[in-house]
Amino acid sequence: MCSTFAFAQMRIVALHSPTNGVQYFAEDQTNFQPFLLAYAAAIDGDTIYVGGGNYDVPALFDKRLTIYGAGHYPSATTETQRTQFNSSITFGDNADASHLEGIYINGAIYYNNVPTHDIVIKRCNIESSIIANGTSGNFGNNCVFTENIIKGNLDLLNLRSCQFQSNMIFGTTNNATNDMFINNNFMAYNLNYWNDGWTIYYANGCVFNNNIFARSRDYICNNGTNVWNNNIFHLTPTLGLNPIVSNSIIMDPTLVFLNYSVNSNFSYTQDYHLTATALTHLGTDGSQRGVYGGTAAYKEEAIPVNPHISSAVISPESTAGQINVNIQVQAQSR
Repeated sequence: MCSTFAFAQMRIVALHSPTNGVQYFAEDQTNFQPFLLAYAAAIDGDTIYVGGGNYDVPALFDKRLTIYGAGHYPSATTETQRTQFNSSITFGDNADASHLEGIYINGAIYYNNVPTHDIVIKRCNIESSIIANGTSGNFGNNCVFTENIIKGNLDLLNLRSCQFQSNMIFGTTNNATNDMFINNNFMAYNLNYWNDGWTIYYANGCVFNNNIFARSRDYICNNGTNVWNNNIFHLTPTLGLNPIVSNSIIMDPTLVFLNYSVNSNFSYTQDYHLTATALTHLGTDGSQRGVYGGTAAYKEEAIPVNPHISSAVISPESTAGQINVNIQVQAQSR
């Protein structure tokens, strides 16, 4: 079993390779970049487990890798610290089918102007935007974004047929084509795209099911034709050209969420669970609307799927040359 535990003074990265076995990269006096070393040693199909702490990342992610962090919620990473990537991530053409989970990304996610497919971004906190706005026409396809906090925009011009499920999205969504948006919370705090205030600047051929639109205005989608099923809006919305709409509900977001300040940025202290009244309005699948419903409901504290260290007690003194260590690790069901 590989876990993502790190002592406060040490950053540890484990590289598991079906071809080359397991290697460990620990920060010491000669190695200050354990993740960069693990990435350099990895080959397609490998898995990297990244302990708590801050890590520099390569300029280009151009390998097919699975990368697990320790998580990003303060309440769930008291023993490990959160796993933080210090800058943006840029995917290259060879990163198809990569998977990132449980990481605080202090920057944006860029899809290079190449066709990059089947990437999964899960249970991450993305400080900036997801940007795929190249004009080459080399579209990336079938990427999945689930259970993330996305504080910036979704610029999706060069992506097609992607799925956004159970995300909290705080920026504008731009240029979405043939995408699925299921059980997201569109909080629309950072509406800074051309200063026009639209939650979705352009979308066409998309399906919006079971989402909550919490911004206190009605400018939702300015253009394109889309399907809108079982969504919750703050005000009666503008939904583009000839929208197909069913089972919409209009509710003030202060009556939707248990603890939420209207038009505010993400906060770990706010409670985005639904009130008893909001829970009576079900989604297309019979579960609740918003991030805690659906087949990929937002996991409490966004804990990644790998075993999670819930407590660690290490004696500060030795007894008969031995140090008392008590570490509890919890397996994750999903």
